[in-house]
Amino acid sequence: MTILFGSNSGSCESFAGTLASEAPLYSYNATVTTLDSAVGSLPNDRPVIIITASYEGKPCENAKQFVTYLESKPKLKINYAVFGAGHRDWVNTYQKIPSYIDQMLIDAGGTRIIERGVGDSAGDFFGAFEVWKENLFQVLRKDIDGQNVINEEKLSIRIVNSTRNLGEITDFGIVLQNKILVQASQIGPMKRHLEIKLSKGQTYRTGDYLAVLPTNPTEIVYRVLKRFNFSSDIHIKISSSTDTFFPTDYPVSAFDVLSSYVELAQPISKKQLETLAGLCMDEKEQMNLRNLSGDVYEKEILNKRVSVLDILQLYSSCNLSFSQYLRML
Repeated sequence: MTILFGSNSGSCESFAGTLASEAPLYSYNATVTTLDSAVGSLPNDRPVIIITASYEGKPCENAKQFVTYLESKPKLKINYAVFGAGHRDWVNTYQKIPSYIDQMLIDAGGTRIIERGVGDSAGDFFGAFEVWKENLFQVLRKDIDGQNVINEEKLSIRIVNSTRNLGEITDFGIVLQNKILVQASQIGPMKRHLEIKLSKGQTYRTGDYLAVLPTNPTEIVYRVLKRFNFSSDIHIKISSSTDTFFPTDYPVSAFDVLSSYVELAQPISKKQLETLAGLCMDEKEQMNLRNLSGDVYEKEILNKRVSVLDILQLYSSCNLSFSQYLRML
């Protein structure tokens, strides 16, 4: 399987990595690269999966050459699927590039594996990707049963000496000013003015995108540790049967993993609600969770930003392991 992504902010690249990490579970070996790197070399002997977004109606920086290539009208005999990311508030350009690529591939002679997936960052963004991903693997899977299970990570815990590591980041920006310009109202959210001093050697021009690497609030991290009966100084060793963004095969601080590697406050998806319902020992809690994944989902979950952790604390009979929890994030 070849997975191609077009991404400026990292969301589509992250989705591509998730897809690649699960591909071996369905008897596929996956390679992940940018759309531009596939110009003139789209394989016809394996599925080609494309995950991309639009930026102001134009291709991402690493997808521009690919779009130009398709506009040259090559003849292609490929099996492909497209997932598009966007924000519905940008009405005129919403899903423009994903749908454009999808149509050009059809015109070039390609065959859709499944219909184009649509991810709206103003809605159940991650849930939409989960549903599309599951449908994709249902079509592609080889010699695998149809059970809905979580891939259990092998997780062992021991206390060791360790230092915090946020990857290769050595320089940080400094927020010089942060003031409110417009208070939140029924018309729209709060608007702020931020002034940031960039680290040495970095530049910024009007129109550039600024990516922010956040960490989870310590109070939420402590809530997770308490839920799984972990002390704040415990260290874990993660082993995974597939590729993962987690640090593996050496001891790391559970606090650091929860602070810096995952998004703890992301609203729980419909698919995750259904999974947790199946893990509840209490029948009433099972029923309530399944109801939440239905028509009331947007009102009761999405608008209130109810997370996986919130659900675990509200529904105590849910028998979810820490490794399963990490896989959900």
